[in-house]
Amino acid sequence: MHIDKKFIGGESKGEVRQLDGPLDDTVPAKRSITLRDLLTFRLGIGAVIAPPGSFPIQKAIEAAGLAPGPNPPILAPDEWMSRLSSLPLVHQPGESWMYHTGSDILGVLLSRASGMTLVKFLKERLFTPLGMMVKPGTGELVVHDGSTESRWANPAFESGGGGLVSTVELMTSDQLTQKQKEQAHIFFEDHSGWGLGMGVNIRRNSLWSTPGRFGWDGGVGTSGYTDPAENMVGILMTQRMMQSPEPPRVFSDFWTTAYQALSN
Repeated sequence: MHIDKKFIGGESKGEVRQLDGPLDDTVPAKRSITLRDLLTFRLGIGAVIAPPGSFPIQKAIEAAGLAPGPNPPILAPDEWMSRLSSLPLVHQPGESWMYHTGSDILGVLLSRASGMTLVKFLKERLFTPLGMMVKPGTGELVVHDGSTESRWANPAFESGGGGLVSTVELMTSDQLTQKQKEQAHIFFEDHSGWGLGMGVNIRRNSLWSTPGRFGWDGGVGTSGYTDPAENMVGILMTQRMMQSPEPPRVFSDFWTTAYQALSN
């Protein structure tokens, strides 16, 4: 499904460059970005997992204020999209996986297609019908983001990167090729992949990484997975931001304890 430009706005450069090449050394994009590209994080741009300033495009993303991180963007959605559209892609659409940015674009898309803010849309279409509490983050006990002036209380950019998705079969099956997973080995190694908006386990490499289990370990200290085979949902919300791609010990302790507690 191609995305109607009236919902995204801004004119993309429609150009692609190599990760380590000059910004102006580009080739034309082979096709436009689709909704599936956004959901599978194969739109061609996203977080560059390398030390800051390692590559020209990484520097440009950071200079534009678009680098994914633990804090919400300080830009309004229109400005955020305008700046993103001014940058070339790192990969051809559909060819490689890059983390996070696709979800934020999906948030903008939801807002513009519905004519509501993302928060209002989620509240009216998801949280209220399901009886879920909607409350701005208080930031209690979180040194990184205090409670009196939380970055998340009234953000300029309502991020779609929080991972609110459905659980239909297509979304929870691996959508990446082996090559794409190898390119993002730091995330998937040889036991996981990516569905439509979430990670999926495809091979056991630990007590808890059972094939068919889906969810994600969030960089700001959360871990949430559903295991259909065990009829189990687990959610861990900590006050510890991840310091490396390797999840903190509390994550592995939580899941080890949860699976050890199963009666069968």
